[in-house]
Amino acid sequence: MTNIPARGCLVPMFLVALLSGCGSDGGGGEGAFAVAVSLTGTVRYEDRLYDRSGFLAATQFKPVRRTLVQLVSSRGDVIASAETDEEGAFSLAGSGVQPRLRVLAKTGPGASQALEVRSPANGALLAVVTGALEEGVQSADINVPAALVGGAFNILDVTSNAAEFLASLSGTAPGPLMLFWEPGSTDGTYFCGACGPFSGIHLRSLTSNGLFDLDEYDDDVVLHEYGHFVEAAFGTIDSLGGPHFLTDLSQDLRLAWSEGWSSFFAGAAKQWLADNAPQRLSTTLPSSFYVD
Repeated sequence: MTNIPARGCLVPMFLVALLSGCGSDGGGGEGAFAVAVSLTGTVRYEDRLYDRSGFLAATQFKPVRRTLVQLVSSRGDVIASAETDEEGAFSLAGSGVQPRLRVLAKTGPGASQALEVRSPANGALLAVVTGALEEGVQSADINVPAALVGGAFNILDVTSNAAEFLASLSGTAPGPLMLFWEPGSTDGTYFCGACGPFSGIHLRSLTSNGLFDLDEYDDDVVLHEYGHFVEAAFGTIDSLGGPHFLTDLSQDLRLAWSEGWSSFFAGAAKQWLADNAPQRLSTTLPSSFYVD
């Protein structure tokens, strides 16, 4: 559980929401009345840093950039919407029954690419929701911890970086991309371009044997899978896919090319970040390093 300051008091962020649709969810209580609020603040997520040995004990809070935030009523009605800027800042104002702030794991129109992080179980959009806000002008600085769904916002940030890198090369924004992850997911890590409503990048958080494999914070892995998306979006994939690992020497060359390309893309994207926005990187390792 984390907290945000609002008019001098602490308002708990109490819910990780899975949004399957929009609109009202009923409720609000008989005799409930509208409350007018005006919010300014920032949204940040807890990033896990790493070196060649793995994750470090130290973490860092980074801005949730170009992501949608909403003021919603207790019934789920959207009162107002805004997009965070490059520093994670936003402002919202509106009136509703028991209003609260909702941060969607979804990029806004100002982002280089339309990205959404959804549950691999049912396709619901991930979000975090605060407790009810008090009436008046308030400050709302939200820090989403790694223990909650910080990983969803790291996935958004890393893929947003990749989209910006790609746009800098081609001048063309890539098409929409779905990303499937949730805490404790054993769905696996892969890209699937022909999986119906679950087409996109899948990232696991827990292996089938119960061991943690936090791919949501493995930036190199996320960028590698994005490389497969690029291969499919701007060219074609003739790889046979399937299980593979680094020392497996008996695989088809078509798979080897696809895997080599995706790791190259990850390194190139990190080098672009090192040259243009080094503060967004999670490691000081050279761009040629690939750490899982």
